[in-house]
Amino acid sequence: MAGLIEPLGPGGSRNYRTTAFDWRTDSPSFSPLKQAPENAILLFDGIFLLRPELIDLWDFKIFTDVAVEVGVARCADRDGSSADPTAQANQRYVEGQKLYFVECDPKSRAHVVFDNNDWQHPILDWDGSVPPDVDGRVF
Repeated sequence: MAGLIEPLGPGGSRNYRTTAFDWRTDSPSFSPLKQAPENAILLFDGIFLLRPELIDLWDFKIFTDVAVEVGVARCADRDGSSADPTAQANQRYVEGQKLYFVECDPKSRAHVVFDNNDWQHPILDWDGSVPPDVDGRVF
């Protein structure tokens, strides 16, 4: 977080890194420093981002809700891994998701829950902070 969030936050240097971790090797990997313009907006995407120790870093929080089985199947389509949520190779992700939902309740921490279980019919569920377009449906 020190290489991206803090420099782009209030009073930050605007010097940031786009890479700090390589998920393929499960190890640190640091990209060269870049500088953001003064009017930059950071859109940060990832899993487990609504944990208590991170929640205050985000001005606006969107949680993409996808069933674990759907997420594992989409990952398999993307990278050729197993589509079986019970496969040994998927256990770290599946068990991590279970723990995250129990301990962090990310849906309750988000301003918007984006239900993306059905790509053809995604739904936005607003907490009331921003008015939805036409019944929360995404077009």
